[in-house]
Amino acid sequence: MQDLLTKGIDENGQIRSKETHGFKDSSLGRTPEEWEVVELGEVGKIVSGSTPDTSKLEFWDGSIIWISPND
Repeated sequence: MQDLLTKGIDENGQIRSKETHGFKDSSLGRTPEEWEVVELGEVGKIVSGSTPDTSKLEFWDGSIIWISPND
């Protein structure tokens, strides 16, 4: 998981390597050259609440990815 989140995957679904891709130093360590490191709040909305009602299928059959701020 560490490699996936810091190196990314290539067009073939493989973890990128320094032999085939460029990397740079960032506040997270070495990351792909084309990645921009930003605070999570800059690209999404962080809210706290409760899990959507699992008995209502319309809450779970869409494009919103539900995660907890604890995640």
